[in-house]
Amino acid sequence: MRTTRSNRPWTLAALFALAVGAPAVAHEGHHHNAMGTVRAVAAAELQIETKESKLETFVLTDATTYKRGDAAARREDVKVGARAVVMYETKDGKNLAIEVKLAQSGHEGHEGHGSHGGGMAAMPVPTPAGTSNAADEAAALRQVDPRFVCMVNNSLFDQPQIPVEVGGKTYYGCCPMCKERLATDSEARQAMDPVSGRMVDKAVAVIGVLPNGAVVYFESEANLAAHRAMLTGRQPS
Repeated sequence: MRTTRSNRPWTLAALFALAVGAPAVAHEGHHHNAMGTVRAVAAAELQIETKESKLETFVLTDATTYKRGDAAARREDVKVGARAVVMYETKDGKNLAIEVKLAQSGHEGHEGHGSHGGGMAAMPVPTPAGTSNAADEAAALRQVDPRFVCMVNNSLFDQPQIPVEVGGKTYYGCCPMCKERLATDSEARQAMDPVSGRMVDKAVAVIGVLPNGAVVYFESEANLAAHRAMLTGRQPS
């Protein structure tokens, strides 16, 4: 009897520790949270990259709510490169986003990285020839030279980044870690075009930068112009 009573609290404690320490498994009818960096966003889909470098995709619906901290936000506020926590539930094999909570943009593991590890902060570079110079359009989205983009943390720098040749195509990274990832991880070399919703190879993509410094990849200049028009409320010229 004494042995049974002394073992019961230990057993319950062990079960509790196991439940807390185990990773969450998505079950239908239950709510779950996923935290990471926004890698792609379209009208009805959101993709984030977790700390474990895993890409998770969520379906955005009319019922999905958005917040930035404790303040209300909109779907249009969800930008590539932003940090986000997604509350979701799984139905019919799909992860349906219930709430998307945004934080300030950041890239864990890359803070302080600059061009070739030199500590240069990410910042805008001159707009390429042929890109509209209208103030409102440039503020919303402007096309940039791929050489100035770290294609792993999707940030713009003021100097050319490290070229990485893969399969006859050239990608760019800001540090040795990014260089290695581009060489070995095919998912790091792709992004979703927010206009078409299709995946695009970053080496051949048309690249734009948003006011918050986040980089967006497009299949064509026409898609970049269409996305800029959506941001500014103006028809593409």
